[in-house]
Amino acid sequence: FLEKQDCERIHTMRNAMWVHANQLSQGCVTSDEMYEEIRKVLEQCNIQRDLEFFIDLKRTGDTPPAPIPYENYYTGQRGLPPSRVPVTSRRVPLPSSDNSASQPQYATVGENNYSFIRHH
Repeated sequence: FLEKQDCERIHTMRNAMWVHANQLSQGCVTSDEMYEEIRKVLEQCNIQRDLEFFIDLKRTGDTPPAPIPYENYYTGQRGLPPSRVPVTSRRVPLPSSDNSASQPQYATVGENNYSFIRHH
């Protein structure tokens, strides 16, 4: 009984592997046929004619396009060249120079005993 069961298992496994190998082989044959079609098309390729076709298809003309007018998105002004647009400062004003005892004095990196904030 076990010998017969083992023979069936080997036979089933052999058939499954055979079918799988045939499917892979058929896939390779189909792929090779497709690759051959690509080779035939590439043999007919004329590089110079293709370049000329692309240039004719994508041609933009002999004159440059009109200049794009400047638009300042910060002030909403349109049409002025960049040199005539008023420049607005985006910096925060510097702190006043009065050294009151209640406000901290900010140190600079170059000073001795540098820290972020010094209280006097």
